[in-house]
Amino acid sequence: MGFNNPQIETTWFSLRKEHFRIAQYAASNSDWQKELDKYYVDDLWDLPEFRRYCRPFDTEDVALPAIVIPFQTNITNGLNFFGWPGGADPFYAPENFVTKIRSVGIWFSNYDTSIMSPTPRVYLIPIGEDVVRADIGEIRSWQVVEQSIPLPFTIGEYELANNFDWIPMNDSVPSPLAEIRRYTRFRAYPDGGFNPTEMTYDSRLIGRSVWNTRWLLIIPGHSLYLSDPWEGMERFLFGAPIPGGDGERTGNGATDIKLFFKTYAYPGY
Repeated sequence: MGFNNPQIETTWFSLRKEHFRIAQYAASNSDWQKELDKYYVDDLWDLPEFRRYCRPFDTEDVALPAIVIPFQTNITNGLNFFGWPGGADPFYAPENFVTKIRSVGIWFSNYDTSIMSPTPRVYLIPIGEDVVRADIGEIRSWQVVEQSIPLPFTIGEYELANNFDWIPMNDSVPSPLAEIRRYTRFRAYPDGGFNPTEMTYDSRLIGRSVWNTRWLLIIPGHSLYLSDPWEGMERFLFGAPIPGGDGERTGNGATDIKLFFKTYAYPGY
């Protein structure tokens, strides 16, 4: 199966060019801004996927505006990573039976750290099905959910001998059995070219297939401008306000979002 000889590679993908199919010319920046504006969410608490899969960073009485971008990924001959007919796009080899994640990085092109937080943080969560290829023309998929088994409290004489209502399942564990482990944010970086120190190596995505039927990239406004998340969203999309411009902005917002994956792949039989 090739487990002792995996193919290691690092590949980057552009949401602007390869997913949204928007040209990377300055004249197309307004199209990119309009596209991202479609994914503006007033409050993440209204998003069921956020409640289910993400560990929140504030209480429910605080509105959490964000950009929430859903996308799918694919490893099929003739299609790019986002499932579109590909031309000059990067791709993964479909002859490998599985390509899995070792680490991940998120880069924002033209991200201005002088007007936004230099340490933006995002969620990247796979909420669809992990897909692998048993053979050319044969794919298999799984709904993968990471769950926790809580450690039980110490059981003493009182629980065993004196409390006749004591039930191990209900009374000896601090949290529900098989509770979903929720994702936290990780740091994104201004795009300065590939830098291995800006990859995230925590274990949450390790072992997941890069081929997934539904991802969510969540960019909270609080991660962009701490005291005013709505202003952070506007600066990310449209740039800083023009002094004396009656609400007009420079138009110099982020121009692309890039995903970097370090992966390991196995060829199979």
